[in-house]
Amino acid sequence: MVNEPCGQAWTLWQEGRASELIDALMGTTYSKDEVCRYIQVGLLCVQELPGDRPAMPLVLRMLGGDVELPAPKRAAFFAGRAPADDKDTESGNHLTYTELEGR
Repeated sequence: MVNEPCGQAWTLWQEGRASELIDALMGTTYSKDEVCRYIQVGLLCVQELPGDRPAMPLVLRMLGGDVELPAPKRAAFFAGRAPADDKDTESGNHLTYTELEGR
């Protein structure tokens, strides 16, 4: 079993066991199909390639059950997996700092 959450969720979803991610403290006051839909939408939101991730308006429609969900690919944060050789997957946290001084 994969130890990190995204990898574990993806593995269980692939095996048809996504319901094992549901906290037992929730009891039986939920729809199993609805929770599995939420898990699937969550997996779609952590896809490795930005182009594979749904835009927020689509996410809202997916959560509402208005859209048929595609099968997610392996999550970007899957342990032990090298990122795709694609410049679009890289991001940087760059900051430009300008200090102003008086004359």
